[in-house]
Amino acid sequence: MTSQIVVMNQGGIAIASDTLTSNSEPHGEIKTIPSNSKIHQLESAHLVAVLHCGSVFLGGVQWETLVREWSLSLKNRLPHLIDYVKNFEDWTSKNHKLFCFDENFLIGQTVCREFMDIFRFRDGPLIAALIAKTSQPNSISDTEFNDQICDAIEDWMGNNFKEEPFGDIKLDDARKLVSSDGIDIYKDFLEHTKEYGEFEFSKKVKTLLERFATELIMRFVPTRDCVVLNFVGYGENDIMGQRAEVTIRSFYAGALRLRVETFGSNDPADYPMCSPIAQQDAIGSFMWGVDSDSRWALRSVALEVFDEITKLTDQQKQEFSDKFGEKTSELLRNEFAQPLLNTISTLGLTGMTRFAEMMIRFQCLRSASIAGEATVGGFIESLSISRDIGVDWHQRMSLESHPLEHSSHVFA
Repeated sequence: MTSQIVVMNQGGIAIASDTLTSNSEPHGEIKTIPSNSKIHQLESAHLVAVLHCGSVFLGGVQWETLVREWSLSLKNRLPHLIDYVKNFEDWTSKNHKLFCFDENFLIGQTVCREFMDIFRFRDGPLIAALIAKTSQPNSISDTEFNDQICDAIEDWMGNNFKEEPFGDIKLDDARKLVSSDGIDIYKDFLEHTKEYGEFEFSKKVKTLLERFATELIMRFVPTRDCVVLNFVGYGENDIMGQRAEVTIRSFYAGALRLRVETFGSNDPADYPMCSPIAQQDAIGSFMWGVDSDSRWALRSVALEVFDEITKLTDQQKQEFSDKFGEKTSELLRNEFAQPLLNTISTLGLTGMTRFAEMMIRFQCLRSASIAGEATVGGFIESLSISRDIGVDWHQRMSLESHPLEHSSHVFA
């Protein structure tokens, strides 16, 4: 995992990140390495840094190799931060042969990872149908069983395949891509079902799986295995700091398959902004009083207790849940979020960067003190960006040894 934060006020931008990287070993264990930088600064002429979290590799190419080679191609400053994102996307499409992307492999990997996401959903209808068929094989006919499988896949597609198609991949092109050499959708699906028994599915299921793969690669579908890059800084004409989050799922048909979300404004009144990235439960609790997951948990507990005292109809439950959420959000915003933002609005770059560092250390403390191996930690890197001073590193990984107090490991 990763923990990062971007804090912006009218004076500039502060960024902090941990440096702990987790790696899945072939035997199933997770190894953590506390010395990998997750911030790439563009050359000093460009007031832009790129933060990384999520999957490290795209088609066998490390994220920083991709970003570094692109950044070396840049000459003059670009007008706006979003232009850097567009330039990165266009440059990768034109120069993908440099990285030897195997597009057939990447398409197959995209489909396989989507199957993995479905099978991680242990309480979903697909797993329920497989378990029921294995435990009571004669309880339903094969036709009914295959219909259940189709319904479960259709349900997944309806809930997750919501984005509009990319536009450059037509239906016929997508069908050809998923039927390319080395891609066997049905075989891959069977591999995932083996955990629950030996199955043979009907032609109806096979046809649906082909449509599933076709629909999948035609649009962006989020998964936890994406490469996530946050471009942060100023284009030449950006007066206020900007952030663009680029979530990359794969590369095929000659282009990166990604989603871009922008954060920032041209209106000074919209600042400050404070954006935790990736692991942020401790940061969220500090900033907003209660992190988002805990808010939902508290709402559920309150509803359960109230329902025990006074039996509620479904409509009353929904009304209570909505009203409780509205009132608690207002309370937490007034008591925690707004006072913090008021403070951030007055901070200078040094103070704001120290605040960013403290938030990451706070998250590291949470990670180090709960069950299991720490998922964030290591040396904390931080920098600030402003239009007049440029990029100024406050803490940066180097070949030199660092004092223990610079490490985020709170128990060192």
